[in-house]
Amino acid sequence: MKSHRKASEKLIEQGRKGNKGCYAVSWLFLLALVALCIFGLKSCGVF
Repeated sequence: MKSHRKASEKLIEQGRKGNKGCYAVSWLFLLALVALCIFGLKSCGVF
């Protein structure tokens, strides 16, 4: 087993425990990541 976990793994574990704040933060992070990808593709002229 690993000796330490990444921050994303900690967020997932807290979300599974029912911590609503971590669940919301993880969704916001995913939405920000998608928005960043779309912005990057748009700036490259794909859209």
